[in-house]
Amino acid sequence: MLDKLKNLEGYYKDFLTVVSGSALSFLIPLLMSPILSRIYKSSDYGVMAVFMTLVVLFTSAVGSHYLHGIMLQKKKADAWNLIFLCFFINLGISLILLGLISVMSTRFVNFFAKSDTYTSYIYLVPLVVLMNGTSSTMQTWLNANKEYKIISTTRIVNAVSAVVFQISYAIILPLIIQGFKPDFSGLIVGYLLSTFLTFLLIVYYYIKKNYFEYFRFFSFKRMKELALREKKYMIYAFPNDFLLSFAANLPIMLISKYMTLTEIGNYSFSQKFLGMPISILSNSFLDVFKQEAIEEIHETGSCSKVFFKTLRALSLFGLIPLVTLLLFAPKIFPFVFGSQWVLAGEYAQILSIMYFFNLVSGPLSYVYIIRGKLFEDLVIHGYIILSSAASLYVGYEIFNSSKIMVLLFTINYCFVYLYYLIRSYFLSLTPEEEEDFFTENSVNLEDNHGVPAM
Repeated sequence: MLDKLKNLEGYYKDFLTVVSGSALSFLIPLLMSPILSRIYKSSDYGVMAVFMTLVVLFTSAVGSHYLHGIMLQKKKADAWNLIFLCFFINLGISLILLGLISVMSTRFVNFFAKSDTYTSYIYLVPLVVLMNGTSSTMQTWLNANKEYKIISTTRIVNAVSAVVFQISYAIILPLIIQGFKPDFSGLIVGYLLSTFLTFLLIVYYYIKKNYFEYFRFFSFKRMKELALREKKYMIYAFPNDFLLSFAANLPIMLISKYMTLTEIGNYSFSQKFLGMPISILSNSFLDVFKQEAIEEIHETGSCSKVFFKTLRALSLFGLIPLVTLLLFAPKIFPFVFGSQWVLAGEYAQILSIMYFFNLVSGPLSYVYIIRGKLFEDLVIHGYIILSSAASLYVGYEIFNSSKIMVLLFTINYCFVYLYYLIRSYFLSLTPEEEEDFFTENSVNLEDNHGVPAM
């Protein structure tokens, strides 16, 4: 009984460590958002939205694949050789992306948007992708070692510094350059500087914790062996994450092709307002959930206890914001951020239900990774791509309305998240209890992995 209480206390202590830091990383930028929203126009946010779509899309490629296998390794040497492998893949993808942009930058931009405004900044995408991918890989090791305070600190620095840089850009440059007016470049440069600062901070903690001593495990031979042994992550997780990111960014890509920069800016602003706290809460729960779930499966074969514990907490955290946005979002946005953001409030009202289900099901669906149900995940992501594109196309072609596009997109995603939630519950049970209708094997923690590397 005492052991159970200690485990419960440890779980919530770890969670509160992560979520308290994550809450600050959301709260401070949120308090500064009314300043930013009055400095930069909605069309500036539209340009930033397309730039970030490219960054997120390609970061999902470098931040996927073997990254998922790092925490599941029994030996430190294997975990670190997967880290090395991830870095080389990140570097390779970033260099290929830079080559493609160098050869056909204009065509590359026109594929994602009808404006050529982004051409001069497109060359920054590979650099940001490389830093984001490398930081994600390094944070996975921090997570495996339960360095939740460090993870929280880096998130606070990343979120707060971006806003500080963006505001400073708009204040300082007009004092230096006569006639200068803030535009979308301030949003992009501020984000780039915060990304670089976060990367440096993670490197600092690696030095402080002497994690670089594990470079002695570096082995091309072992990397090759692990690449073959863990190939399921490259075969399934890589396209899974890329397709999921592609589907999530479809609204911006399609709106940017057919609608105005103002509409893109309003949509991305509402998405940022909703997505930032959801992402922070979701990642905070996920950091703790996947560690606890792996340990529980290793001990009992099931992670249903931590599944329900996390489900209850996620539901409680999301319920009040959901009701508030459903009732008052169209009034909150113009009051807090300025009159140009009325449309953003209407988008937020529509999207709030989808983000609630995203919060509840997102961390819990990591059971798919633990159980090795990557093929099933790939099939679902294929459906998401097709159904999302269809819903957005119908909203534009039939109704010629960005709000209807977002509404149909939201309804479709709610059904997907509900399926993930129900299916994840069955996967959280022991393999004998769950009725599996896909044929690929689950991850065998005893045979290949064991407890997370420490």
